Amino acid sequence: MSDATKGNPERLGANGAAHPDLLYNKICQIDCTDVVTGIAQHSYYLNGSINEDIKQSIEGFTQDDPRRQRVTTGELPNVWKMKKIDSKHSNN
Repeated sequence: MSDATKGNPERLGANGAAHPDLLYNKICQIDCTDVVTGIAQHSYYLNGSINEDIKQSIEGFTQDDPRRQRVTTGELPNVWKMKKIDSKHSNN
């Protein structure tokens, strides 16, 4: 939406960084599209699994810790995708 209204194609937007391979090695890009829906996903941080992932980062979990609800995309070591959790089996 912002690309169309503000004409700023270099922003993160829906697809993340244009060149994640050029990001500083401590910066990870996490695709949350399977978890957050709607026309404007600015409230992604209110989602329980995303909130938990942010908390795990603050607590020092490694990026590939199996307790995280994300998987590598295989593209780059700093690009991940949040797993969609079946709400019937989730505690969030």
